[in-house]
Amino acid sequence: EDARDHVRLTAYNFTDAREVGLRLWEMAAGVYEVTVTPRDGEAPPVAEAMGGKQTQLAELHRGEIVRFDLPTESWADVELTLQTEGDWSPERPDLALSRTEGVRVEAGLATVVVHNIGSVDTPTCTAALMRGDERIGEVAVPALPAPLDLTPSTVEVTLELPTNAGADLRVVVDADDEIDEVTEVNNSVLINM
Repeated sequence: EDARDHVRLTAYNFTDAREVGLRLWEMAAGVYEVTVTPRDGEAPPVAEAMGGKQTQLAELHRGEIVRFDLPTESWADVELTLQTEGDWSPERPDLALSRTEGVRVEAGLATVVVHNIGSVDTPTCTAALMRGDERIGEVAVPALPAPLDLTPSTVEVTLELPTNAGADLRVVVDADDEIDEVTEVNNSVLINM
């Protein structure tokens, strides 16, 4: 059962109790009550005190993942119900980094193409070089027009890699989360070195 403000499904977990994620594209933005009710079997530890039922609030935007626990090797009913509607609109910019284009690494520099695939111009923002939660470099990203004439709206930005770059590096655009976008699931890309 699904609607823009409510979804109900039944899931089966074939393994031990674990956290899973559900990516929602068509749901209205806002705060949802997420309820997981085991049908049989062992409830996840966080749900034991509630007689097996697990309830939480989650703020969702387009394309974000809602996470919840499923019980060990059993069925569970999962229900999301909108509690407070958000202000999401498709009339927004949408900064994007392409996994297909990736990051070009040459001579200690990481270059990435930033796209605006939204319907509104983007203001200037910051792209950051990240290792985990640590920001180890940044660069300004100029404003990008909306691609209303079907011509791609892109700009290349370059970040200096540290001498001990190591692994687990990524580039994040709008790193300060200042722009309300269509979705933010396309705002980062891993650096393959």
